[in-house]
Amino acid sequence: MYWGLENPWVSADSTASALAAARESTQEVNETLSAAGGQWGRAPRLERMVATMRRHLIAIAICLALSPLIPAGVGPGGVGWGGVAWAAAEEPSREYRIKAAFIYNFAKFTRWPAGSFADDEAPLDFCIYGDDPFAGALDAVAGRTIRGRRVAVRRIATIEASAGCHLLFISDSEAERLTGILAALGDRPVLTVADMPDFARAGGIINLTTNADDKLRFEINTGTARRAGLKLSSKLLSLAEITK
Repeated sequence: MYWGLENPWVSADSTASALAAARESTQEVNETLSAAGGQWGRAPRLERMVATMRRHLIAIAICLALSPLIPAGVGPGGVGWGGVAWAAAEEPSREYRIKAAFIYNFAKFTRWPAGSFADDEAPLDFCIYGDDPFAGALDAVAGRTIRGRRVAVRRIATIEASAGCHLLFISDSEAERLTGILAALGDRPVLTVADMPDFARAGGIINLTTNADDKLRFEINTGTARRAGLKLSSKLLSLAEITK
C-alpha cells in the first residue's frame, strides 16, 4: 500500500495507451526484420539481438497490462511525474515478518479489562508509533480475529493519536522520546511493544530481543502490565524473561 497518495492507481486509459505504444514498437521491429531479408542471415548475432529486443517489448507490454499495481505519479528517482515524493515499497525482512507474528500472538495471550472497547463490534487496534519497520508485515494480520474481535492496523504520528490503541508498537525512531511517551500513556490499558534496548526496564511491557545465537526472545515487565490492567497468559509469561 502507498500512503498519502490521493490517486493510488494508474488509470485504465493510460495503461491502454502505453500498451498500444508497445505493440506499435513491436510491429516496427517485425517490419524492419522482414525488409532486411537475407542480410540478417549473414549476421546471426545481430538477428539474435533484434529478436531479444522483440521479446523485451512484449515483456514491457505484459508489465503494462499489470500496471494497476503501480502507484500514479511515480517516476524515476523516487519522485512522481506529478511532483509527488514517495517511498519505494519494500519487502518485509524475515526479522520483521517473525516479529509481526510474535506481536499477533502477544495479543492472543493478553486480555484487556472491561471497558477497553467501545462496543462488542469494536476492533482490536494495533498501532505503530514512529517509523514503520514492518514494511507491511504487520498489515498481514489485519482482518484476523482474536476472541471475536477483528484486528485493525494503523500508524500514528503523535501520542495523542494513540487513543483507542490496544497494542502499541513503539519504533526505535522514538527512543529519545520514550520516557515522555510512556509517561503520557500512564496506566492506560495499552500493551506496549518495542524492540529497543532496555524498553521493558524503562516501563514498556514487552521488549523483543535477540540472544547470542540470533534467536528472537522477549522480556516482559509484569509490573507495568498489572498497573495497566492487562492479564497476560501464564503460557506467555513462561516463555519470557521477567522484569518488574
